[in-house]
Amino acid sequence: MKKIKNIIIVMTVLILFVLFRSTGSQAAAPEIYVTTSQELFTALRNAQPGDEIIIAEGFYEGKLGSSASGDGSSFFFSDRNGTVDEPIILRSENPDNKSVLSGSRISGQVLRITGDYWIIRDLKLTYAQKGLVLDNSNYSQIINCEVYHTGNEAIHLRDNSSFTLVDGCTVTDTGFQTAGYGEGIYIGSAKSSWTNYGEKCDYNIIQNCMIGPNVTAEHIDIKEGTTGTIVRNCTMYGQGMSGQNYADSFIDVKGNEVLIKNNIGFRSNNPVIVDAFQIHSQLTGWGIDNEISGNTVHMDIASGYVIYAANNTNAVTSGNIRFPAGNMYYGSVTDNSGDIDDPDDPDDPDDPDDPNTDIPADTYSNTTTYVAGDTVIYQGHTYRAKWWTLGVAPNPTDPWGVWELIV
Repeated sequence: MKKIKNIIIVMTVLILFVLFRSTGSQAAAPEIYVTTSQELFTALRNAQPGDEIIIAEGFYEGKLGSSASGDGSSFFFSDRNGTVDEPIILRSENPDNKSVLSGSRISGQVLRITGDYWIIRDLKLTYAQKGLVLDNSNYSQIINCEVYHTGNEAIHLRDNSSFTLVDGCTVTDTGFQTAGYGEGIYIGSAKSSWTNYGEKCDYNIIQNCMIGPNVTAEHIDIKEGTTGTIVRNCTMYGQGMSGQNYADSFIDVKGNEVLIKNNIGFRSNNPVIVDAFQIHSQLTGWGIDNEISGNTVHMDIASGYVIYAANNTNAVTSGNIRFPAGNMYYGSVTDNSGDIDDPDDPDDPDDPDDPNTDIPADTYSNTTTYVAGDTVIYQGHTYRAKWWTLGVAPNPTDPWGVWELIV
C-alpha cells in the first residue's frame, strides 16, 4: 500500500510538474539587465512569460509601497505569471558573487512572488521579517539562493503554493524579531491562519539545502493541510535553535505523505533539541502516512528520539543512523530496516520498480519517465536527471535544464 501511494505521489508530481523549460522548441528568452532597485521594481512589475531578469552584481535595497515595489508588504514583488514553456527567470549576473536583495527594516518580505512558473536563482536575500515568500505560486523553482538575517522565517511556501522545487539553498541567522517563528523553510500555514492563506501547499520538494546555524526555530516546518512534501539530501546544523514556541527538532511534520530521506542533522550540543524528527497531529486526519528513511543524525547524547510520532500520527522508516547509539523511535513508527524483501523499503536493491534504486545509465528514451538521480546516455554523453522529467531530451547548452552533463 505504501509503495503504491509513493508511486502515485511521484506520478502526480510528474504529470503536474513536467519540466516547464522545454529545451527543444523554446526561443531565446528576452534578457532584461537591471543595475538599480528602481529598474528591478519595473522589471518585476512588467515581467512577461519568457523574460530573463538579470541583476548586476551589487546591493539592492527595496522599498515597500505601490509606487516602488508595487506591494505594501514586500520590498520586491511580482504578481506576473510565466508559462509551462516560458517561465520567468530572476537571477544574479554572477552566481559566484550573488546580487543582494535587502529590505530596509525588519518587516515585510524581501521578495514575494504571487505568480506561477518562476525560476529564482543565485540570489542573496536579507534584512526583513521574512526572506522569500511564494503566495499562490505554483510550478516555481528556488535554486542556489542564500537567505539570512530575517526577523522570522527565511523561505515560506504559502497560500496554496504547490509543486515548487527548493534546491541547493542556504539558510542561516533567522528569528531576530521572534525566535520562535524563525523557521528555516516553512511549508503551508497553521490551521489558525487558513482564513487568510490557503492550506494546500502540496508536493513541494526541498533538496540539497544547508540550513543553520542560528536558525532559531525548526529547520523545516511542514504544516497541517499539506500533502506530499519531500525533504532529501539536506544538512541541518542545530546551533542557535532557541526552543521557543516548541522548536525542539530539526523537522516538524504535521502534514501527510511526507518523505524525509538521506538528510544529515547535527545537534551541535544544543540542549533544546530533544528529537531529530517529530510528527504531530494539529488536526484530525493529519500527521499520517509519512516516511522518514536513510537519515543520519548526530544527537550528542543517547536520549531523545530519531523519530517522535505523537498520538494519532504514524510513519514508516528504514536505514536511519544515529550517533551516539540511543533511542530510535517513539509512537506508531514501523521500522523496515534490514527487510530487503519489503517492497516499502525505499533502498531495496531487489526492487526494480523502486525509483531510488541505482541503475546503470541507459539509452535516453523520449517516452520514459525519469526521476532525480536517473542516468542516461544521449548522443554519446552521460547525463543525470536533477528532478522528474518526461519527453525532454538532454541538452548540454542548457544550464538550467533538467539534465546534468556527467561525461
